[in-house]
Amino acid sequence: MTWEEFYDVCFSLSEETVKECIPLIKDIGPSEELVDAVTSFIDSDLKVMLVTKALDMRVGFTHEDFMNLEGELPDEVYGRLAKESGFCAECPSLNPKGVSWDMLYEGYHALYDSTIREYVIALREVGASDEVVEVVKYLTDDDTKNMLIEKALYLGVKFTHEDFMNLEFELSDELYERIARERGYCAECPEFNPKYFTWEDFYVNCYDLPDKIIEASIPRITEFGPSDEIVEVFLEIDNKKLKGLLIKQAVERGVKFTPDQVEEMGISKRESGFWEAVAGVVAANYLLGLIEQ
Repeated sequence: MTWEEFYDVCFSLSEETVKECIPLIKDIGPSEELVDAVTSFIDSDLKVMLVTKALDMRVGFTHEDFMNLEGELPDEVYGRLAKESGFCAECPSLNPKGVSWDMLYEGYHALYDSTIREYVIALREVGASDEVVEVVKYLTDDDTKNMLIEKALYLGVKFTHEDFMNLEFELSDELYERIARERGYCAECPEFNPKYFTWEDFYVNCYDLPDKIIEASIPRITEFGPSDEIVEVFLEIDNKKLKGLLIKQAVERGVKFTPDQVEEMGISKRESGFWEAVAGVVAANYLLGLIEQ
């Protein structure tokens, strides 16, 4: 039996006869005709038989077909239709194939994480970084959080320092560290922004910072604090290259040290060549000159 033969008579046949005909159908015509037939049946078994046969025969359903079949099928069959057609069983009116960021952002409060996940896969653009963070913080599924951030990064979204702080504990360590690396933030100390800070910012946070962040931060310090605090930080830093960078920048910014402080830092003429190399000739000569006073 062809689809055309079945479709022409199915509305006038008894449902028992329709049940006998469905297995005989060798092809299925336009999906809208199939939906028309399914919605005309009263017996749910007939609905399931015809839709299942169509799915087995790889019939393609439009989003309009999918919406029209809402409430016509058991959850299991409707879920299979959603999965194989790329739609969302929990929210049939939203079409992931044509989803935009605005659609997702405006409706995410009404969606399950699984539905948002389908939309994230389909997205070709996302909104502002703070909107992305807002959706991430709403989600409960960790994989979906990470997927959305990865999609945003792929699409070129630049997360601000405020975004970065708000994402703390929301993502996998690997992904959070990736954002820190790409944006110049510190995963170990998120509240510290090495791009804009004063000496006070650095002094309060530097003990928690990795060497890489300290090295990037010191040249950006807008105004150095008192020399005794600089000496304190100097003594806490293990990396001699960073020690040299710290005093180089401090001296160039006009910080004045005492001979006792130079002695406390362990800077001596015996290592003058080393200090000239890591701190620069000007800073080294200034500090070494204090020793002679």
